[in-house]
Amino acid sequence: EPTLAEAESGQVWLTSTAGDSNSTLFASRRARAIAQIEGSDDDERMLILEWSAPPEADIEDEDTWRWASPEWSDKRVKYLRDKWKSTTNIDSFRTQYGNQWVRKIDGWLNSRTWAATLDADRPLPADMPWHVAIEVAKDESEHAVAVAAMDADDRLVIRMWAARRYKDVDDLIEQLRADHPHLYVSATPSYINRIRTHLNEIVGARETAAATASLLDAFSTGAISHDGSAHLEEHLFRAQLTKHDNAYKLIGRGDIHAHGARAVMFAVWQASKTPKPIPVIRTRQRRSA
Repeated sequence: EPTLAEAESGQVWLTSTAGDSNSTLFASRRARAIAQIEGSDDDERMLILEWSAPPEADIEDEDTWRWASPEWSDKRVKYLRDKWKSTTNIDSFRTQYGNQWVRKIDGWLNSRTWAATLDADRPLPADMPWHVAIEVAKDESEHAVAVAAMDADDRLVIRMWAARRYKDVDDLIEQLRADHPHLYVSATPSYINRIRTHLNEIVGARETAAATASLLDAFSTGAISHDGSAHLEEHLFRAQLTKHDNAYKLIGRGDIHAHGARAVMFAVWQASKTPKPIPVIRTRQRRSA
């Protein structure tokens, strides 16, 4: 702004391809520019030109590539077709040649798998146990309560909610008990003597490797179904895998919490252990003659 204040139709160019959640420079500058437009007077006008495909555009469609190409020619088409044929990472192509921002590049979960396992209309099964897992953020600023249950189609249906306080965790589980008669609740050791909810099992570092493998398998085989909630998506995509003692474990990155992803991980692990249907007792009253 200081160098353009007196210019006639001054222009600023910021050249970059899109990135993921770790890349904030371009996204923050764009957000500030849009905010400036929305707060400006009629005589202070600004024009933003951006060559990027809309977030919802199909990256497999050549028309999507055109959104991110300032110049469209036969040479450009051939170049992009060759790149598309040789790509091994859809999210990388999406950012580099479609300028579509993604959650995480080269992460354990990619956008295609996330979309393929989306089934918002699939409910938690009423005739199977609901496996609940609780995990807290490192600074105890938030709790995550996850539910997983295996339905009749052998799909692991998952849901996740956030809670601020330990009391809120109790209240949320109490509501889940009111919605469903059979809950199996797991929690990490930090919850011992801090919540009133009965805990069926304590899980922690010893169980993390097996639980991580269970979650990875559920997503890779498409055996999981989620509702696509933004909170769930944020937690799953910002978690990362680390290898320790020849086993992969799901953790947070630096100061980024992964409690939501870990809660889902433990819930899925419990639900995948050959669940049994809820026993139903039927009675019949005999009438006297």
